[in-house]
Amino acid sequence: KTPADKPSPEHEHTIVAVDPIPATCAKSGLTAGEYCSECGEIIVAQKIIPTNPHNFEDRVCKDCAAID
Repeated sequence: KTPADKPSPEHEHTIVAVDPIPATCAKSGLTAGEYCSECGEIIVAQKIIPTNPHNFEDRVCKDCAAID
């Protein structure tokens, strides 16, 4: 948006939900969040979810195929 298109500081936020991203044993995830589509203000910040432990069976992770 250009500066002329920006809403005034006193506007009603238009909330947009951001879906969570589940953590796996290979990648960290993110919690759900929210932001305003008008001004971009973050209403609920996403937080990092640490990676899960591997799920080894016979020395191979059942989720990502990593070898123990």
